[in-house]
Amino acid sequence: MTTEVTRADWLARRRMGVGASEVSAILGVNDYLSCYALWADKSGLLPILDLESEAAHFGQVLEPIVASEYERRNACAVRDLGRYSLLTNPLYPRLFATLDREIVDLVRGPGALECKAPGWRQAIHWEEEPPLAYVVQVQAQLAVTGWQWGVLAAILGGQRFVQYEVARNDDLILEIGIAVADFWRRVEANDPPPVDGSISTASVLKRLYPADLGTEIVLDDETVGSVQRWKELTATQRQLESEVRTQRNLIVSAMGDAARGRLPTGEVLQLRLEKRSPEQCKGCGAEVRPGWESRVPRLLKARR
Repeated sequence: MTTEVTRADWLARRRMGVGASEVSAILGVNDYLSCYALWADKSGLLPILDLESEAAHFGQVLEPIVASEYERRNACAVRDLGRYSLLTNPLYPRLFATLDREIVDLVRGPGALECKAPGWRQAIHWEEEPPLAYVVQVQAQLAVTGWQWGVLAAILGGQRFVQYEVARNDDLILEIGIAVADFWRRVEANDPPPVDGSISTASVLKRLYPADLGTEIVLDDETVGSVQRWKELTATQRQLESEVRTQRNLIVSAMGDAARGRLPTGEVLQLRLEKRSPEQCKGCGAEVRPGWESRVPRLLKARR
């Protein structure tokens, strides 16, 4: 079933289930959204933010261009179901999808078209196959629609077009259905998933607890164990950072004033100049740490 709503309604209704683009967070394959952060949002612990990042904004701007290019290259038609449409399926009551486009194919049946516009920094992840998080997104769309296929289409860095067909994977769809149901059980039971080390989780915790209340509590045994492990890892981290600096300095010393150095494996070391601006005192504006420049080794792939 497809429902077209306003943006405000769409944002509110997203709180009532899991969108196809969010399933990857539950499965632990989303680099930008953690399962804990998603749980905090769906549990209503955070206000609904109608904010759109610049990357997301330009993704929306480029979406019709990607869809049009897919049409041109494949001599087919696509259909826009509406930017704030919500597709649901009674088999997966807490899963919904908002498709970029529906591919109209009278022979194979309809397909889901997911349009992306990654920058050049992310383009490397599209070289041989699309990122797993997006494959999961399309599979979730196929679960909701019941369709047999979909396509991930992208313009990389605004200059290169790629497309990957995604065939329905019933085993993965079964896993998605179980994972979403278990996740929603946690939401209803106020049972948070494990806290992880992602930036997404750290950002949510900062929003949940922006300041201390000046109180003191007694920590449980589990937290005491976390403190001990944190102390051990911090000591190891310092040791590793020192070793990294030592090996880097040895490489720079061995290369001298050369720009590149070739290894027996065929790999090439290139020295690049890394700059750091001086840090200023926020109160008086005085320089508290000088800026510096250093040559940092960068390992390049072997040339064929």
